[in-house]
Amino acid sequence: MNKIKIREKSRFTKYQKDYLKSIDIIEGFNLKQKASVISLTTFLNLRELRVCDAMFNKYLELFIKDFFSSINEFYFSEAAFRGIIQYENNIPLLVREISNNANYSLHSLLSQDRVARNLKFSKTATIKIYTLFFNLRNKIIITKKEENNLLRNINNYGLNKLEKILEKDLKVNRYFLEDFLGIKINPRKQILLT
Repeated sequence: MNKIKIREKSRFTKYQKDYLKSIDIIEGFNLKQKASVISLTTFLNLRELRVCDAMFNKYLELFIKDFFSSINEFYFSEAAFRGIIQYENNIPLLVREISNNANYSLHSLLSQDRVARNLKFSKTATIKIYTLFFNLRNKIIITKKEENNLLRNINNYGLNKLEKILEKDLKVNRYFLEDFLGIKINPRKQILLT
C-alpha cells in the first residue's frame, strides 16, 4: 500500500504570513497615514509609471509628504521636554506652537528625500515599505543645541545601519532613538494636533 505524503506547508504560507504581518502593521497607523502608505505602495507597484521620471518623482514625493504631514505622535528629547514644561507650564497641543518657537526643532528619523531615493531606486517588497513607514511614523522634538549632534549622528550612521530600519521586527522606540541619535529621550510619546 502506498502512503500519500501530505505537504506540511503550502507554498503560499510565506505570502499569507506577510499579508497578516502587513495587516498588523497597518493597524498601527492613524487614518491619514494608512491612506498615504496604501496609496504609496499601490503607486510603487505600477512599474509602468517609472518610465515617466518627472511624473513618477512628483507623485512619489507627494505621497511621502502626505505621510510625513499626517504624523501626530512625537518623541521629545529630555532637554526639550523640560524646556517646554518650564516655558509653557504644560505641553502645547499644536505642532505649530513648537515649530514657531526658535528654541526647538522637529525632525524625522529619515528625511523625505532619503526615503524617496530609497523607494525610487529599489524594488522593495510591500511588507518592507509598510515596516519602513511604521518605523518612521513618529517625529522627534529637540532643542536647537541638540540639533547639530542629531544631524551629525544621522549623517555618520552608515547606510548599512540604516537598513536596520527596514527590518520587520525592529521597533523604533525610545531606546533605539537614544542609541541611534545619541540624545536622551523622554519616556512618553506625546500626541499633538497638526
